[in-house]
Amino acid sequence: MIGDPVLLMQHATSFEFAGHILDLRQGRLRKGGVDVALRRKSLSLLTYLVQNSGRVLGKDELLTAIWPDVEVSDDSLAQCMKDIRKVLGSEGTDFIRTVPRRGYVVDDSEVHPLRDELAAANPSVAVLPFAVMSSEPEQEFFAHGLVEDILATLSKLSGLTVIAHHSSFAYKGGTVDIGQVAQELGVRFVLEGGVQKSGDRLRITVQLNDATSGTQIWAERFDRSIKDLFAIQDEITLTLATEMQVRLTEGEQARLRYTTTTNVEAWNLWIQGLNHSRSSHGTDFHVQACRSWEKALTLDPNSAALMGMLAFRYFADARHGYTEAPRAVSLNKAEVYVEKALAIDPENPDAHRAAAGILLLRQAFEDAAIAARRAIKFGPSMADVLGFSAFVLTSCGRATEAIGHAEKAIALSPKHPGWYFGVLGNAYRLAGRRDAALEAFRGHHAREPGFGLADIVIIQEQAGLMEEARATAQQLAILRPSFTVASFARTQFRSDSEQLAKDIASLRAAGVQES
Repeated sequence: MIGDPVLLMQHATSFEFAGHILDLRQGRLRKGGVDVALRRKSLSLLTYLVQNSGRVLGKDELLTAIWPDVEVSDDSLAQCMKDIRKVLGSEGTDFIRTVPRRGYVVDDSEVHPLRDELAAANPSVAVLPFAVMSSEPEQEFFAHGLVEDILATLSKLSGLTVIAHHSSFAYKGGTVDIGQVAQELGVRFVLEGGVQKSGDRLRITVQLNDATSGTQIWAERFDRSIKDLFAIQDEITLTLATEMQVRLTEGEQARLRYTTTTNVEAWNLWIQGLNHSRSSHGTDFHVQACRSWEKALTLDPNSAALMGMLAFRYFADARHGYTEAPRAVSLNKAEVYVEKALAIDPENPDAHRAAAGILLLRQAFEDAAIAARRAIKFGPSMADVLGFSAFVLTSCGRATEAIGHAEKAIALSPKHPGWYFGVLGNAYRLAGRRDAALEAFRGHHAREPGFGLADIVIIQEQAGLMEEARATAQQLAILRPSFTVASFARTQFRSDSEQLAKDIASLRAAGVQES
């Protein structure tokens, strides 16, 4: 399958360059199948350089990324760079270039992300020109505009690769073989349709085909009045986009959540915000998500769905500290959005999810568990709601109850993010199911290299496997250099304070950096 280079960079967990392979999952640099010795900070620097290849990286950015919250001199950076160039040898002579008075840049033409099963499984779709059952120019114009609108909307879907119109429109006007189209465009799914006008009625048919199996996996017919063409186009586009989100990416929660926003521009901003919120754990992505959803709210001011998601974003800021805002300020913003959302829709699952998080941070554990159960009650098929509510219930001392919800979240979401595994692993661990917990945490690490490793450190240390715990802690430091005991303590809340204290002590004993 033809791959999108940007998509591969985002999902690859190994990179090949200058005769070496950098394995992010295991935190190792190899050459010819043999490990290459490199100091921890030097390996962290190499990882950051490779993942940001083709872009000039200033010294301040690199120092902040590799030595967060620690003041070091330029000499530390220079020494790490010297280490890297030494191990790469002659094959890496021109791989990392010094840009005078600006920083460093890696030759991106030499970096080859290695496709793994996660990248390969990313859904990809081509939308073919719709057939027009008439010679009227008006219908031809409408059909063309409809497909363009569908392409623009689908391109904003989280986790979906959409082939641009100049490629798919090459098939206009002829008989096409779905399998051949899929092979030539490098996609698995093909969406096709037709437009027919009869009097003042407009009939539009669409179907989604799986080219690998040759089967039709979804079809729909829209029969509407032609009085308002643009309203018809908006309705069809939103329905198609939601169905694609249901079938190919986020499961049933898409149908329950996205259809509450009926303004097309607001819908697009909604999806943009969703993409930002799931792209990374950093400050910029949080700010961009909030900005997109707050702008969408000006277009759709009575959307409880938007308010519920904004409430959850501000709770996440309070928990993780994405911005410099004091925790109390972010919590207050979250509470305001929760109140507004529930005033409009008392059964909004995302608002109850945010409320559960707020109560957890305030250590009102009984009330947090009640709010989590409400979220589950009103969103029984929303994977995000189930997953986070399972985290809250586990934190409130109800790990056994949480397991079923976490497992259902994973079953409901075909392309669930890695943190689902983290939640499930945490519930397993605190319910006493160590082996199952380890498997779940390894799944988290596989989807998001470095995440889940802290939990594995805790399990290993508490099982008396100190050597393994220290090795995992070193791997954690390479893949997540900003992770510290202090950051763990900031984001974890337990009704069993002794258990939390024990977990923190385990991280310290294994050598995880303090702050």
